[in-house]
Amino acid sequence: MFIKYLIGFAVAYALLCGGLRYGYLQERQANERLILEQGQFELGVLEGIIERVYSELLLEFQILEDLSSLSRYIDDPSLANQVHLEDELKVFSVHRATLQQIRFIGVDGIERVRVDAGGEIIKGEQLQDKSDRYYFKGGMQQSPEGYFASPMDLNVEGGAVQRSYLPVLRIVSPIANAKGEVVGVLVVNFNATYLFNALARFNVSELWELQLLNQAGYWFVHPNAEQCWGFMFKEKQDLNLAQQLPELWESIIQFAEGDQVVRGDLYKWLKIIPFESSEQDDSRVSISHADGDFRILLQVDQASYAAIVDSIFERYLIAGIGVFAGLILIGVIVFYRYRFGQKLQAIQRLHASILSSAEVSVITVGLDGVIEYINPAAEQLTGWSSQELVGLHSPLVLHLESELIDRAKQLSAEFGREIEPDMGLFLQATAEMHSYVKEWSYKRKDGLIVPVLLSVSVITDEAGAPLSYLGVAVDISAQREAQNALLDAKQQAEHVATMKSQFLATMSHEIRTPMNGIIGLSNLLLNSDLQQEQRQLTQNIVHSGNVLMTVLND
Repeated sequence: MFIKYLIGFAVAYALLCGGLRYGYLQERQANERLILEQGQFELGVLEGIIERVYSELLLEFQILEDLSSLSRYIDDPSLANQVHLEDELKVFSVHRATLQQIRFIGVDGIERVRVDAGGEIIKGEQLQDKSDRYYFKGGMQQSPEGYFASPMDLNVEGGAVQRSYLPVLRIVSPIANAKGEVVGVLVVNFNATYLFNALARFNVSELWELQLLNQAGYWFVHPNAEQCWGFMFKEKQDLNLAQQLPELWESIIQFAEGDQVVRGDLYKWLKIIPFESSEQDDSRVSISHADGDFRILLQVDQASYAAIVDSIFERYLIAGIGVFAGLILIGVIVFYRYRFGQKLQAIQRLHASILSSAEVSVITVGLDGVIEYINPAAEQLTGWSSQELVGLHSPLVLHLESELIDRAKQLSAEFGREIEPDMGLFLQATAEMHSYVKEWSYKRKDGLIVPVLLSVSVITDEAGAPLSYLGVAVDISAQREAQNALLDAKQQAEHVATMKSQFLATMSHEIRTPMNGIIGLSNLLLNSDLQQEQRQLTQNIVHSGNVLMTVLND
């Protein structure tokens, strides 16, 4: 009897222990999955922010590149045309905080025109020789239709990093005259603080810490500011991820995205190639990136990650000890399963809270193409409520049919197969590329059209199979208005330049006519009998008149 009891007890104990172990593994996997899903969501939002900022910077550069005053100066680099160009660039510099420096550099590497932040026009000996700078060489190697985008670094003046760190990004393009001859490059330094401020406005959850690295593993953004910009200083060359966590860095350079636990810390990363969406939108845009890709790295430190895992383990360990007592065993199991459910619900509420409080529109779509979830920001942006869309409509209700047809034609040409203007457009685009980032026009419920930057990505399970699709949209109406204001400023500046040229031409004509008479009469006097002093004075009149005519002709 005793043996039967022992056997029965052993079997029951083994079953209970097996159940506890199964529950522990399930809860741990559920927690890890929710953490990784949250990290993937935040990476998608951060990627959209970076792509939007880089697209805006490229648009600003293209506006400057198309200035008529620049074309006139290239074909005729006279003093008057240079002044017109400098005045127009000054207007842009004053009104756009992102413009740190605008320069036209000749083929010899010497700065010809330079306007610094705030509209400061640099002249004379302050103009520098940039022939040895990598961005000048990189720009000269491009075709007139191409661009050279420098990697982000700190601004250097006079061979030294500015004392007050100023992160800059340079876009360079060759400039050709009317004959098609390259006569120099246009170099625009953008204040990259604009990018970091945009990232800072997105509140990464308390669990994750944000890091931003360049291709070599040096930090732009790190919780410890002393770790940043190591590649700019000889004494900080070892402050990079490759030196500090080589096993993590090896995985990051091998895979464009992924997650890994290293030395107790959980990391999740994503590779971003700046201007990639701009090259896809416009086949004329050919950009040399100069090793300027980014790695967004999110980290859960060992203490936080271990606290999540250890707390689960400790609970189930206590439950395992409790199985030795009959009724207490049942109570312990029920209690801890209840706690397990509470933990899952708490994490789910946290996840839902993050989505609900996000200032960007978030829509998830099932594999059948039907909307599964929209957050409050999406409701406000589209004018539709969750009850009206979830389980009833696909995201196509928000899109213009004409845009879908145009994008389907573009993707058909790009992929070499027919793409229909329906949900398959988004599904096939995300299957071909990591994420599909484009500008779209959302059609609100009230009929208003809202321009948005939409990033569509696929959410997968641990095996890589798709679970659903995530669409993150940002209202870019304000950016569009800013761009229109910029174009208005450009037109106003060109109008002022034209009026100034007309005024100078009129004044030149009005002065030249009487001056011809003065010079002619003075020449007649020289041919008459004059005293030596009178002749000398008359010659001075002729000489002065000729000098003035030369100035007017220039």
